[in-house]
Amino acid sequence: MILNPILDLRAVYEAMVFAETAHRGRTRWDGSPEFNHLMSVAQRALWHVKDHEMYDPTDAVVVALLHDVVEDTDVTLAGVLDAFGYDIAEAVADLTQEPGESRDAYLNRCMTSKNPVVHLVKWADRSDNVSGLHTTPDLPL
Repeated sequence: MILNPILDLRAVYEAMVFAETAHRGRTRWDGSPEFNHLMSVAQRALWHVKDHEMYDPTDAVVVALLHDVVEDTDVTLAGVLDAFGYDIAEAVADLTQEPGESRDAYLNRCMTSKNPVVHLVKWADRSDNVSGLHTTPDLPL
């Protein structure tokens, strides 16, 4: 089954390798590899994109794979810009919480972005985060 015939698999593969390399050895609060979360966010974004023409499917998947790379690793926005271009770097910047920025200000900035891919990826990220809560009953909420 072809999910989306216009998905640029080379760009997706390059983003997967970039994200996996940057996040190698990092784990999430539940002990799972950080890369698993990135793949899950990308999958959620892709399943949503297939029914909506307002999103570029390749951009959505690539941004989903890279959404935490600046915030959680040593990769800079300049590195994302060099590797993936302006549109992807701008979306990743919108999804990156700045040092000292409150959570409310960050979420407001995400939701007021003019880029619909930012909204989609933030939804997919939050959705994946919530879906894992049942596996960690001692997590303080």
